[in-house]
Amino acid sequence: MTTDDLAEQLRAYHPNLYHPAVCYFNASVAAFVEVAWRWHAAVELLRAHPDPHYTAPLEEHEQHHAEVERSCATFLTRMTSLDPTLDDRDLGSLWVETITDDL
Repeated sequence: MTTDDLAEQLRAYHPNLYHPAVCYFNASVAAFVEVAWRWHAAVELLRAHPDPHYTAPLEEHEQHHAEVERSCATFLTRMTSLDPTLDDRDLGSLWVETITDDL
């Protein structure tokens, strides 16, 4: 869907509208495979560091969540050397959303 698909009266409100019929994952199949196996290994490490017990103080839960978020951000930052498009916010990569929801 693009701006041209809208009624003429609405085009001014959505000048940059573009919804492709496909979802973007990676720049190439090779980049997808490379990032996927590295993410698989990283998830194993993250899962080896379990959540605090549910009765633990809130600070422990917040610290654990912050550590996981920091680890994911570091991983994605480093993976941009393999596939620079992972950092392109305009592409809205389903891959980035999917892998970060994996935790």
